[in-house]
Amino acid sequence: MRIGILTFHRSINYGAVLQATATYKFLNQNGYKAEIIDYWPEYHSNMYDQFNIKTYKNLKFTKKLKYIISFILGYRRDKKRKNAFQFFLNKHLGLNNTVKFKKTSSIKDNYNIIIFGSDQIWRKYELNDFKGHDYTYMGENLDNCTKIAFAASMGIINSSETELNKIKKLLSQFSTILLRENDLCNLFQQLGINSKIVLDPVFLLNKLDWIKALDLKQEETSKPYIFYYEVLESKEAQQFTKKLSKKYGLKIITIKRSVHALDFSLNHKQSASPTEFLNYLLNAKYIVTTSFHGTAFSIIFQKQFFVLGLGNHDSRVKTLLYNSNLQNRYLTSTDLTFLPADVDYDSIYNNLCDQIKFGRDELIKSINQVKNVN
Repeated sequence: MRIGILTFHRSINYGAVLQATATYKFLNQNGYKAEIIDYWPEYHSNMYDQFNIKTYKNLKFTKKLKYIISFILGYRRDKKRKNAFQFFLNKHLGLNNTVKFKKTSSIKDNYNIIIFGSDQIWRKYELNDFKGHDYTYMGENLDNCTKIAFAASMGIINSSETELNKIKKLLSQFSTILLRENDLCNLFQQLGINSKIVLDPVFLLNKLDWIKALDLKQEETSKPYIFYYEVLESKEAQQFTKKLSKKYGLKIITIKRSVHALDFSLNHKQSASPTEFLNYLLNAKYIVTTSFHGTAFSIIFQKQFFVLGLGNHDSRVKTLLYNSNLQNRYLTSTDLTFLPADVDYDSIYNNLCDQIKFGRDELIKSINQVKNVN
C-alpha cells in the first residue's frame, strides 16, 4: 500500500519544509511506505522566484528600481538559501531538482492513501497569477484513493459562501479530518463537517527524534545568544528582542522569512539551511519569534521563548499555546517588567504528551482503518 503526503514541501520556508519532513519520517519509521507527492504548480514556484517578472511589471517606477537593486544585492544570498533547501529536500525527502507534478493529472493513479497537510494548504490566495483556493489540496480530481487530512489549516478564514459550499462537498469525501486550529474546527462544525484538533506534524517527532533524524548538534556554548525568528515583520518584536538583549547582555542571531538585500550583518543568517535553522533554535538561550513553527520548535526543544507581533495571524499560535497551557508566552507588551517566569516544562509535560500521543494515534488509526478495509 502506497501512501502519499500532499503538502507545501518545496516552500523556501523552514516551518513548511520541516512539518513535511516530520510526517514523512514518522510514517516511514513506523513501517509505512510513504513518500512526498511532488505536486508544485507554477504559481507556487513563482512565489519564490528571485526575479518575478509579473511582480516587477505591476510596480511603479520607483519601486521597480528598488526591486532591481534588491535583486542584485541579494542574489547570491537568496541563491545560497534556495540551494540549501534543495540539498535538504534531496537528502531527507528524496526529491530531486525537477518537480514531478505541476498539475493534478496522474497523481491519483499512484497512491492508495493521500494524507493532506499540514500547513495552510487550504488557504485562499490573492496572487498575481492565482486567486482563490487550490482545490487539489482538498482532493479535487483525486478520486481513486482514501483521503486523510492531518493537521490541515486555512490560515485566515476568508472564504465566500460559494467557496465554503464547494469545500464542504470536497471534504465530505475524506475518511478522516484532523485540523490544527480551533477556529477552523468551529467553522467546520457549523458546516456539519466532523473534525478533531491535533498538534502540528512537527510534534510527531520529539526532541531526540529531531536530533537523530537531522544529525543536529546540541552544544554547550560559552557565548549564549537570543535567537530571533521573524516570519511576520514586526517592529514590536524587534524592539522587544533588543530590550531583552540589553537586559541580559546577549547577542542576537536572526533569521527572517526572506533575504534582506541591504542587511549584511554577520548575525543575520540569511542563507541558513533547515538543519542550521534547527541548530540555532536548539542551542539558543532565549527565543523570540513571530512564527507558528518558531513557537512549536521552542516547545519541542523545551526553550525559554516569547511570541509577539502576530496581529490577526495569531489564531494558530494561540491555539497551540492554549493547548500546551503556555498562554503567558504570548506577549502584548514590550515592557520587560511583565516578563513571565521561565517555563517549567515538567509541569506541562503530561498534558502535552497526551496531545502528542493523540495526534500520533489518530494518524496511525486513520491509515490502519484503510488497511483493514482493504
